[in-house]
Amino acid sequence: MQQTSSAQKLNYSNIIHIQQMKDNQFKEHWNTADPLIYSGLKDKRKEMRDNMTLAEAVLWEHIKSKKLGIKFRRQHVICNYIPDFVALSCKLIIEVDGEIHNFQKEQDEQRTFELNEKGYKVIRFKNEEVLYDINSVLDKIKREMTQDPLPPNGGSKNETTKPPNSGL
Repeated sequence: MQQTSSAQKLNYSNIIHIQQMKDNQFKEHWNTADPLIYSGLKDKRKEMRDNMTLAEAVLWEHIKSKKLGIKFRRQHVICNYIPDFVALSCKLIIEVDGEIHNFQKEQDEQRTFELNEKGYKVIRFKNEEVLYDINSVLDKIKREMTQDPLPPNGGSKNETTKPPNSGL
C-alpha cells in the first residue's frame, strides 16, 4: 500500500478547496475574492493597509472595532477590487476619494457598477468631508448600515441595471 505524504495531502486538499470555492460551495462569508487572482492582490492590499491616507486613517479610527455596531474591514479584497472599507454583514462599501478620483471617474463608475451587481452598496466621501465633517460622514454611514443590501443584480427585481457608458 502506497503511503501519502502530508505535503501530498495538503496539495490535494488545496485543490479540493479551490474547486469548492470555484463552485461556490462551502465558501466562508468573508471569502469574497476570486481565488484565481487573490494571490496577486494580497500584496497590494497589504501595501494599501500599511500606507493609508490621512482621511482613511481618520475614518478607520471611527469605524474600527465595531464602534458603529458592526465590523468593518479595511482593504478587503472583493472580486478583483480592494475597497477602502467594507462591512460584509450589510454589504456596505465605503470609499474615501482623494484627488486622483477626479481623473478616473469612469473607472470608479464601472467599479461601483460591478460591486453593485454583486449586491454591495458603495458610498463615497471626499477626503475633505472625512477630515472636516466627520460627524456628517458617520451619520450617513449609520443611515446606510440600516438599509437593506442591494440584490445581487445591483437593483430591485423590477429594475434593469446597465454599466456606465454602455449606450443602453
